[in-house]
Amino acid sequence: MVPNISWMRTAMNALYRQANTRHAWHPSFSPAFVISVMLLVGLVMAPGAVLAQSHSVSEGPYVLRASTVSSESLPEETARANGIHHDPRRGVLNVMVAEKKDRALLTTHARVHADARDLTGQRRRIPMREIDSNGSVTYLGTYDFVEGEVIDFLIEAEPMRGDRKLRLTFRDRLWTEK
Repeated sequence: MVPNISWMRTAMNALYRQANTRHAWHPSFSPAFVISVMLLVGLVMAPGAVLAQSHSVSEGPYVLRASTVSSESLPEETARANGIHHDPRRGVLNVMVAEKKDRALLTTHARVHADARDLTGQRRRIPMREIDSNGSVTYLGTYDFVEGEVIDFLIEAEPMRGDRKLRLTFRDRLWTEK
């Protein structure tokens, strides 16, 4: 199966145009362009790479973002600092609620609930805990999965200072690292 990399082609074309604005008559590649392309290619081609895809929804001044990865893809130091044990069958759900203020996104405290449902309809609650570090607030939860399992996530967040409830759903499939 060949992965769909049309997004990468679009990004590379934009970087190419940006890099060539100085010398439109001659294709010269700036160091930033070369590094960007190397990172993109490295991420796509790295064997066994586990990339977290971010999902988000906006409602008024608030943004709810979430991503999920295998616990084994986290650096040991990061996992230990957040009380996460590496396990080939454990996933980590990361959630952030932010408020748009003066062209910036500032994380905010919220009541966050998360559920995971497999394709058979079995629903399981993902206990979320708040991580408040260096003025940034995120929410982490762990859950067990079977390799290749398709999971539908439902995340609901209610900002403490807001009158809105944000709801985000997305589907993901996780693999163990080999």
